[in-house]
Amino acid sequence: MPPELAHVLAKVRQRVREGHEALHALQRWDPHDRVLSPPLPFLFQRRHGLQRRVLTDTYVQGLVNEALTALGHGEL
Repeated sequence: MPPELAHVLAKVRQRVREGHEALHALQRWDPHDRVLSPPLPFLFQRRHGLQRRVLTDTYVQGLVNEALTALGHGEL
């Protein structure tokens, strides 16, 4: 893994943990298998009201595409 990517992922993890020792263990709906995962410390999560939720693949891909478009690189 390139050092730049490792740095970004470390910053994301630090921000999600919000000063806690570990990430929150959340369940994620798998649309392919149509089941909930066991509680896991997903890296990409956010607060939604009073709950924490795992970001969907589609949502993360949209964020990446927005960032690439803003940088003038187009979409993935």
